[in-house]
Amino acid sequence: MKTKSVFQLTTEYWPDEVVVHNAFLLNFEARISRVLFPQRSSANTLVSISTSKMTLSVTWLCLLLLCLVALNDAWFFRRRSRRRNSARCDSKQNCVSCTNHKSWSGKPCRWCPRDKKCHTYGAIFTNPCSTAENVVSARACSSIVNPIYDSSLAFKMVYLSALAYADNVATYIPKATEVASFRLVRQVTKPCAGKAKCSGFVAVSHTERAIAVAFRGSEHSNQIIVEALTVLAVPKVPFQAGGKVQKYFNDAFVLIWNDLKNNVYAEITRYRHYKVWVTGHSLGGALASLASTVLLHEARTPKSNLFLYTFGQPRVGDHQYALRHDKLVPISFRVTHFRDPIVHLPTCSSLVPGGACIAYTGGPYHHGKEIFYGNRVMTKTSPYKKCQGLPYDEDLACSNKPSVWAKCFTSELKNCINDHLSYFGVRVGVWWKE
Repeated sequence: MKTKSVFQLTTEYWPDEVVVHNAFLLNFEARISRVLFPQRSSANTLVSISTSKMTLSVTWLCLLLLCLVALNDAWFFRRRSRRRNSARCDSKQNCVSCTNHKSWSGKPCRWCPRDKKCHTYGAIFTNPCSTAENVVSARACSSIVNPIYDSSLAFKMVYLSALAYADNVATYIPKATEVASFRLVRQVTKPCAGKAKCSGFVAVSHTERAIAVAFRGSEHSNQIIVEALTVLAVPKVPFQAGGKVQKYFNDAFVLIWNDLKNNVYAEITRYRHYKVWVTGHSLGGALASLASTVLLHEARTPKSNLFLYTFGQPRVGDHQYALRHDKLVPISFRVTHFRDPIVHLPTCSSLVPGGACIAYTGGPYHHGKEIFYGNRVMTKTSPYKKCQGLPYDEDLACSNKPSVWAKCFTSELKNCINDHLSYFGVRVGVWWKE
């Protein structure tokens, strides 16, 4: 029986595209054979099948040892590099020096505007910023807007949200002493979801040097039920600024915005240096979220000029919309009151009605930044928590905490609903009637 070399055997069992690899093995085998069996001439390199098997074993053993050594060295040096670069990222005190350095992966360190710290690439457990919020280029440092929550401004915004429920905003502005300096420009009210009404208005205050854009929330319990069922049953729709949003919210927004936007744009153009306050409660918060995203997507005003404060806002869209919103609207605050159940709608899962949602599933996801008031009594001076934990914008230590929302499935349900209806002691939906 004619003996075959390792090269011949290998060629029979593997396709032509690995011939180069086989030639390397043959050359390597010959070198090993000359070392192990120096008495043999080069003519005896083609050995018998039994000798070939032994030589092949030695060949692969040596290759395996070389690979293990190489992997060990790579792991060791990468680990040292990772530690060295990670420490270097953490030691940078400003955005420019941070983004001019690289992390262990070779990618730039990233500056997080939320905690004003430098983080290593991939530091998902220590960096409170989402991918969209991270600054990775020194050129982008000059455009950073540092969002600072202002409880006094939130108190004014909640009255603007309450005014949006009024049938005639101009009549009730004097009653809202916190924002009595505003002058109504236009109010738009239209029927939506049957007998329910959707509404929004734009007003200007030369005292505050601000333009207010506010949207009405859910008018009554029936509208809340319609919202809940609709957002769960109807697929999301693409949104002009990116991502997908709940169809019910998008339809209501388009209905009001198409009639209101020209007045908003005109006031922004007329008073370019005025701040733009965008606000809303419940459904109004969802519409305010969409309006703020559109205004900055269209670059109608600088990012540092627009302030979004919402109260009891439901989840507006998917994770991609949340990322897009966070990037476009840096001064964005979702104020949540204790066990408010509406902030958990639409739910992440029919099995788990509360809790945080998961990114990249296509399901509902909150955008930033949650400000959580964790007591039933909520006043202008009440303590609050800035929610910067994980998951991003779905912090499990705030309204998503199981011990918070689980109570709403007990005899506490009525109190949970009251938490939604009242913010800063203002019964938002009926304040104008009282």
